[in-house]
Formats: sequence, C-alpha cells, structure tokens
Amino acid sequence: MNAPRSPGVVVELTAAGATEATAAVERAVAAIGLDARGWRVTGPVDAGEPRRLVEVLAPADTDMRRGWNAAHALTAELAARPEFAAVAEAEIDHELTEIDARNAGEWHEGAGTDLFVDLPPRWHLDELHADLAWQRSSGAGVRIGHPDSGTTAHPSLAGAAVLQAQGLNLMEPGSPPIDPLNPFGQPGHGTSTSSLMVGRERAPHRVVGLAPAVEVVPIRVTDSVVVSTWHARLARAIDHAVLRGCHVISLSLGGLPGARLRRAIERAHARGVIVAAAAGNFVQFVVWPAAYPEALAIAATGPEGQAWSGSSKGKSVALSAPGHRVVVADWQDGDPVTGPSSGTSYATALVASAAALWLALHGPAALRQRYPGAALPRAFRRVLTGAARPAVDPGPFPVAWFGAGLLDCAALLQAPLPVGEEATLLDAPPASPESMLVDAALPLAYARELGSGPLETAAPAEQARSVEQRVRAGVSALFGAREDRALAAPGLGVEVLQQFVVDHAYRAALVDALLGRSQLPAVPRGASMALRRQIADATPPPPRRHRRVQVIAAPEPAPAVDGETLRIVVPITIEVRLGAPARSPDSE
Repeated sequence: MNAPRSPGVVVELTAAGATEATAAVERAVAAIGLDARGWRVTGPVDAGEPRRLVEVLAPADTDMRRGWNAAHALTAELAARPEFAAVAEAEIDHELTEIDARNAGEWHEGAGTDLFVDLPPRWHLDELHADLAWQRSSGAGVRIGHPDSGTTAHPSLAGAAVLQAQGLNLMEPGSPPIDPLNPFGQPGHGTSTSSLMVGRERAPHRVVGLAPAVEVVPIRVTDSVVVSTWHARLARAIDHAVLRGCHVISLSLGGLPGARLRRAIERAHARGVIVAAAAGNFVQFVVWPAAYPEALAIAATGPEGQAWSGSSKGKSVALSAPGHRVVVADWQDGDPVTGPSSGTSYATALVASAAALWLALHGPAALRQRYPGAALPRAFRRVLTGAARPAVDPGPFPVAWFGAGLLDCAALLQAPLPVGEEATLLDAPPASPESMLVDAALPLAYARELGSGPLETAAPAEQARSVEQRVRAGVSALFGAREDRALAAPGLGVEVLQQFVVDHAYRAALVDALLGRSQLPAVPRGASMALRRQIADATPPPPRRHRRVQVIAAPEPAPAVDGETLRIVVPITIEVRLGAPARSPDSE
C-alpha cells in the first residue's frame, strides 16, 4: 500500500463573491508562509454560494501530515475573520485495494454465504420480482449517470442506450469514456455494473439489465473503484451527470470523505437527482460518498436474502440488494465473458435501475413538479424503504445495519406516492465528522466484541446499542469539551476520519480505545501536529504511584550539658508522587 499523499488543501468559507473568497485565502497563505514553500492558490473549484470552496495546490510529494498541518494553519489564520467561518481540509491520494482490506483482517466470512455455487443467471431478478415490475415500467425516458471505469463494446451492451457522446472521460481528456481494460485496478468494472442496468441477453452471454430501456451516461473517472485519488474527478463527474440531465446517479465506488465530494453530492441532491452509492466491500464500515446522508447507501446480499459477509454495514445503510454471486458482463484475456461476481457495486446498480423504473412509471417531469428540488430524492427514499421486504438474514449483526430490508421492485412500483407531510419530511441534518466516526467505528467495534468471545445473551440489536454507547462515549472523550479543554479544532474530525480509513493500525487501536479496552491510542503515522495535540490532551494521564518514605533528620548537635552531647532524632514521613510532572500549557 502506498503512503498517503496530499495534492493540496481546499478551504470552505462564506463570502459574497468568488473574488473575495480567493483573495482571503491568498492572504492567509502568504501570512503563514505557505507561498514561500511552493503552495499555490488556484481559486474556486465549484459554483457553490455563498459557501465557497477554494483550492490551494501543494508542492509535489507533500505527504498527508504536511497537508493537514497546512490545512489547520489556514483554518487558524482565517479564524481572525469569523464571518468567513472558514474550515480547511487536506485532500488525500491513497489506494486501498480489496487485498489490503482482506489482509487487514477486517472482513469476516459468514457461514453459508458462499454455499450457493450453481445458481441460475437470473436469480437476482427473480428475488427482485423483476418480471412483475417490467409489466409496468422498463425505464424509458430516464437517464442514469454512471461515474466508473468507463464502458466497453461488450456483446451484452450491444443495442443498449449507452450514450458515449453525452459521457465524459476525466482520465484521458478528449477521448470517449471507454475503459481501456488496463491490467490493474478493476478493469471492466464499468461494463459489469452497466450490464446489470441495461444488459441484453445474447447467447452465450446471459445478463439481463433491470432497466433495459434506460439511457446510461458513462463517465470515466478511475481504473480502480477502491482508490481514493479521484475526489476532484468524481465531483466533476457528478456535476457533469446533473448537467446532462441525468435523473439518477449510480456510484459503484467509494473511499475517503472530503469537502469537494460532499458538496457535489449535496448539489445533485438539491437538484432532485437520486444518488445511489455502494456501501463498500470488506472494510465493514460504510465508505464515502455512501456515508453522506444525501446518498442512498446500498449493502449487498446473496441468494435468499442472506447478507453478504463482505458487505459494509451500519446505521447509514438505506437498503440491501443482491450483490453476491450476481452474473455480470466482464472481460477475460481480451475476450468478453459473463460470470458471477460479488460486491456492493452490483447492488448499487440494481437500486439505481429500480429508481429509474419508478421515475419512468410516474414520469420524471411530473415527479419534479410534484416534488421540487430535494423533495424528489426524499420522496423516493421513503417509497423505496417502505416497499422493502424485511427478508434480509443479517447473520450475527443487527438487521437494521442492512437498511430497511431487501429491494422489491414490484412493491416499489405498486406503492402509493407520498402525500402531505410524508412528502415534505426533511433530510437528516448534515452528519458531523464525529457522528460519522461513530457510525464507521461501530461495525468494527461490534465485530471486535464478537471475536473476543460471546456477547451477552441479548438480541443483536440490544448488543449493538451497548457497543454504540461505549463507542459514542469514546468519541466524545476524543472530540468533546471538558472544563479543562475546548472543543476540537474545525477540520480535525475530517482528518481523524481520513486517518481511520488509510491507517489500519490506527483504526484497530482507535476501536480498542473507543471500547475502553485501552487508553486512547498513539497518534497515526501521518497525523498533523494539531491531531497529535488533540490526542495527547484527550488521553487521561496514567495513574501515578504513591510511596511513603521515612526520612530521619538529625539536627546539629546540641550544646554540651555537663560534659555530655545530647542528640535529638526527629522522624519525618514524606509522601513522594512518582511519575512525570504535569505539562505546563506553555511548555511547547
């Protein structure tokens, strides 16, 4: 695994115009001497207002620690203008492959999830009741934006409405969004996920898309859907999908949190676009952007609704769908093939297709008139989760961590549209980094408790609540305010989340600490100075040993009395406290 690098920092601040925002960041960069060290302000990177996002590029080979040092220094410098409410975040380049996740020992094979060897190629469609759904909708008139590795001329996609001309290639600008099938990452991934949406059954290829009449807008953003180097590209891809009139965006990829990605998801949501995102594979916790509340986080199941052991899980999961041993289009040694594969990517493609069927049934224009802006994806979430079948077998985990249940396309299309207050319910408030850390650590903490021996005899939901209370208390100890310590600095929570994702040793130590098994852990390898101080301040000092020492003091001899000397012996007991003295606030 490569060491994380920081290509730069983004500063989020409130300003009347882009010029004012850029000038404020330029002054701050100069004031703390970053410009002399090669940092360069490029200006606003999106059209958001009045909260602006300004990019500051780092010198080559800047590591994660120096990136976050610069970010925290900029936040502190801009704090002199409280009206900006400025927060700077380092952007991180980091690759986490499935092999890394497996080697980290964070995925747990569940009994029975790989026992289904001989499966009919359409088993997932049968479980979704696709035949009944197709009697009412095929997805005509709906577009799905598909940021991924690009698509190919696989026979399963022949005749499908894959709109290359409407797409975008952000890896090889100027070229069509075609996957070159490079021998690294996940070559053919965009083809596999597209085949589940719009695939055609052409012997010997037996893939049938769930929404065969949908238009897919392919956007090539990466070669590896578990590589976290594409925030800037992915944000542009999401904006491009919205610009091209996509009604749904299917994100079968995931990685680190970041302001640029979060804002792109928020913009799409506010424009009435339904965003489905993969919960993640093998790392257990829900990755980003799926963990953002505006996205539908999708977990994966196998046949008969059995939760796939490799699927991420947690409180932010909205729904589960088939994703384990699903037959998809693929390539092998340059030849088109079809075969079973597993991942939350496939479950996400199926949910995005179900969203297209729902939109086509009721009419995208009519729905947008009835549910303007963000009310449309909110209404879909309500119908989707309300129509889910409670058929997921979660294994040892709480069933709620796999969402509302299993996707049921027929029930989705038969469900009535929300009316009145049901249709105007607001989203959950924006998730704070601290609350997202609780959600991310919880599945790992629960699995840690499972691995250390049997939990209480209570039901999994009750066990999970007990673990959550301990995790939440641990996070509060790290970030919360005490009488002797202020709240954590702005931006520090995002750094901890990023360290949690990229540093397995720190992740394991942090989970143990949040469970109360150890003191708060040593700092991550790439931690900024601000994070080092925060962890040090939050770590309770070790108990000091006390010993009682008896000292015998003998004063100067008294004057002679009648030719003799009188010696007076005075016993004194002194209590000595052993250990390092408390650090002065000014000792640095």
